Amino acid sequence: MRLDEIQIRDPFVLYDPDRGRYHLFGSTDEDIWKGPATGFDTYWSTDLEEWHGPTPAFRSWGRSEGGVVGVGGVEDRHPPFGLHHVPSPGG
Repeated sequence: MRLDEIQIRDPFVLYDPDRGRYHLFGSTDEDIWKGPATGFDTYWSTDLEEWHGPTPAFRSWGRSEGGVVGVGGVEDRHPPFGLHHVPSPGG
């Protein structure tokens, strides 16, 4: 699929030189400001034009709203992380 067919917010792209692939991570909920959030998905591409996916990268828990996604490198691994806002019990 083409990039303009992917609904994504706060995109983050990581290049994996071992596979020759770009990995696109981001919030893909229809409205990330109205929880609960689903989490973040990932897509991959070799040319930044044609993308494959989505594949779940991170799934939220409980009552939270979407946030910022990032991917960090630790010993040749790239675990995704996300920042979520959890509303107080009063709203």
